[in-house]
Amino acid sequence: MNHTGRNSHSYLAVFREALKREREAQIAVMRQEIRTLSPEARERKGRALLGLSGKYVGREVGGFHLVRFGREREFGETEIRVGDVVLVSHGREPLRSGIEGTVTEITPRAITVAFPDFPPPWVERRNLRIDLYVNDVAFRRMEEALTRFARVSPEVYPLKKVLLGEDDGVSVAPLGEVTFADRDLNPSQQEAVRKALAEPLLFLVHGPPGTGKTRTILEYILQEVRQGKKVLATADSNTACDNLLLGLVERGSG
Repeated sequence: MNHTGRNSHSYLAVFREALKREREAQIAVMRQEIRTLSPEARERKGRALLGLSGKYVGREVGGFHLVRFGREREFGETEIRVGDVVLVSHGREPLRSGIEGTVTEITPRAITVAFPDFPPPWVERRNLRIDLYVNDVAFRRMEEALTRFARVSPEVYPLKKVLLGEDDGVSVAPLGEVTFADRDLNPSQQEAVRKALAEPLLFLVHGPPGTGKTRTILEYILQEVRQGKKVLATADSNTACDNLLLGLVERGSG
């Protein structure tokens, strides 16, 4: 195996471990929310569906058991999507009584969940609850992107050498003193901003929920604008774009 292959393997190993830890952190956040928030509060956040009745509808090709849960009232806005891992429960302690499943279909009034084992009889009762447990769709997409990255050659995708730190021709411009607009950034966030400003091609900010990634990116955008540069900021959802815009407006850059 050549030098690039070994670096690619190391790159994949590092980021697959990072994805694993981020997934675990997201589950921990969801478990904490389930413990501390009322069912109604979680539903308002779009992370739970309440008052459901279940019906076993058979097995799919892969052998998973399908149960359809529904109610008369429409679900409205929800973060739960096809492919997400959810916790289906009855009673007042979902973390103790619940079972995990994967969403296979969702409509305005019904949601179908696949279980690897035959579900307990209570899944066909009334007044059941479904909680978002982990957004596995996003994690699968990131894992697929890493796999595609490993397969593509540097000749087809020249940026691969930059990502792997193999492009010795890229020089980092010296960076002067940075005056931070957000004075409450912690040292690691400040370091990320400095390195992003010094990197001419690409810089990745990665971390589990609650570590201040958006706050760090907002500071980076402000610093680039201070230098007279134009910044195009994109995100994977309208909500994420709104959060960036609101953050900039709050900092006086609207």
